[in-house]
Amino acid sequence: MRSMNIIKNISNLNTLLSTKVVIILSVAVLFLTTSCNKFLDVRPEGELPEKQLLTDANGFEAALFGVYGSMNSRSLYGENLSHNATEVLAQYFVCPGNNNAVNLGAYNYGFSSVESLFQDVWSKSYSSIAYANNVLKNLERFSPQNLEHYNLYKGEALGLRAFLHFDLVRLFCENIQLNPTASGIPYSTDFALKAPKFSRLDTVYNYIINDLLEAETLLKDDEQYFTFPKSNPSHSFSESKRNPL
Repeated sequence: MRSMNIIKNISNLNTLLSTKVVIILSVAVLFLTTSCNKFLDVRPEGELPEKQLLTDANGFEAALFGVYGSMNSRSLYGENLSHNATEVLAQYFVCPGNNNAVNLGAYNYGFSSVESLFQDVWSKSYSSIAYANNVLKNLERFSPQNLEHYNLYKGEALGLRAFLHFDLVRLFCENIQLNPTASGIPYSTDFALKAPKFSRLDTVYNYIINDLLEAETLLKDDEQYFTFPKSNPSHSFSESKRNPL
């Protein structure tokens, strides 16, 4: 009888220990899962969720800085569209012995490195356009009454969008004066995964002009905030427009 009680107590003890182990393991799994989620949610310094970032003037300025940062890549104005590929295309300099430059200067667009170069220009340009569109999309939640410098941020984003599309047209399309109805490029005005359809060349130019006109209106007061490099005491930007060299 006594041995039966001992066995029963041991069984109860095992059950109790098993229950405790299950509880401890459950707590541990919950802790690890929470910690893992927090770890996976850690973002690189300077990167914040869209709605957390674009809530005030500092956020929108950081987002616009991000647009310029993306444009500074070597695929775009950090190299190819400033002092490299476009200069070779314009025959401003040659690089004997450099197979890539020789084929680029000969307009051999089927050559592998040349084709890759222009693929990068295309994709990186539309990435930068998407960043500008993201700024514009989030500005829809605000107005000049509740966001300081609203007009400046919107005008700058519109100007960047127009500028990037213009350079894409300049590189990938026909001369509009010779063939205004030629195929143009997709004009992206939304921050979305779905790519817009190709538009006719003259239509694309109308989009560019409309963005620039709106940007000009929105930026009309920007000189009171930023006097350099557009104007200085001896020669203002507005003067240069009235009296071109």
